[in-house]
Order: sequence, then structure tokens, then C-alpha cells
Amino acid sequence: MDLLLVILAGVGAALGAVLGPGMLNMNVIKTRLSYGKRAALIFAAGIITVFAAQASVGVIGGQYLGINQAFIEDVKVYAIPVFFALALFFFYRGYRKTQEDDDEEDEDDAEENPNHYLRGLSLAVMNLLAIPYFYGLTVWLFQGGTLTNTLITRIVFVATAAVGAYGVFTAYALAAPWVKRNARPITRNISFLIGGLLFLGASVQSYRMFFAEG
Repeated sequence: MDLLLVILAGVGAALGAVLGPGMLNMNVIKTRLSYGKRAALIFAAGIITVFAAQASVGVIGGQYLGINQAFIEDVKVYAIPVFFALALFFFYRGYRKTQEDDDEEDEDDAEENPNHYLRGLSLAVMNLLAIPYFYGLTVWLFQGGTLTNTLITRIVFVATAAVGAYGVFTAYALAAPWVKRNARPITRNISFLIGGLLFLGASVQSYRMFFAEG
């Protein structure tokens, strides 16, 4: 029964992290539409590699209940300029797309063959807020007794979180054609959407760090 609770906690952690529209799953959709399903799943695998590492760091920090608190606060601060920079980058990409013909853009995308796994890795590394998210969550789970100091408990939690997140990304990849058909304004302006989400995340984090806590 205890292990079942850990599995449910891992899946719940994954849903809380990636279920809603955000930078990562919007890029999964973008990759599916530009390069195909296989490329999107490879891209998601790159994200999950980093996601599992971030969850592991959160579990280790949560286990010791605050030893790494200064590091976590630094990560939150450094995440703000990174998110603002990424928002500007995606706004710029969105602006460029409005200056290009859709057919020519599709041809350009088809000719490119980037390493989608490395793209997923690099984008997930920039998602610095994942570590504080898992840190805070696992502190709560350790205090509540759902997670314990046993190695198997920590491994199961991280593994189920990774599997759950990959399932969400797979669902986004599979749904991308439907999204394209039924939400054309969104897919045409997906770079603006991603940039807006990043800008919102950076703004909220800035408020929490410099105003709410003050």
C-alpha cells in the first residue's frame, strides 16, 4: 500500500509539473507539427532525461529538509532572467514567422534535421523552476510520511514521475494534428504563446521573490 501511494505521488507530481500548457509541452506540439510524431517523442525523451534528474535533486533536497535551501533560492532568482530571455527569443521567432509565407516555412522546417533529443535536453535544462517545485513537493511528502529515506521509495517516485510526464508529452504529441485543425490561430502563433507563458512565469516568479516575500 505504501508503494502504491508513492506511485500515485509520482504520477501526481508529473501531472502538476507538465499537464497544463507551458513551454515544454507547447514545444512538443511544435516539434510534432514541424517534424513528425517520432521527432516529437524523441524530443520528449530529451526533456524527460533532465526531468528525472531534476526530480532526483528535489528528492535529495527534500530528504534533508532544508539543507540546500540557499541553493534553491539562488535557482529561483537565476530562473527569472533565463525565462525573460527565452520569452524574448520566442517573441522574436513569432514575429519572424509572421513575415514569412506559411508554405515556405513548412519547406524550410522539412529540410532541417536537428538532433531532437539534444533540443529536448537543452530546453528542459532551462526550466530551472522544476527543481524548486520538486524540492517543495518532496519536503511535504517526506513530512507526511508518503516518502521515506529508503532507496526504493525514492527510485519509484522519480521513475513514476518521469513515466507520467512522458505520458503527458506523448498525449500532447498525438493530439497535435487535432490541435492544428481545431485551433489554427494557436498553432499559427505558437511561438507567441510560448513566449507569453514564459513571460508570465518570469513575472510571477519576480513578484514572489521581490514583492510578496518583502
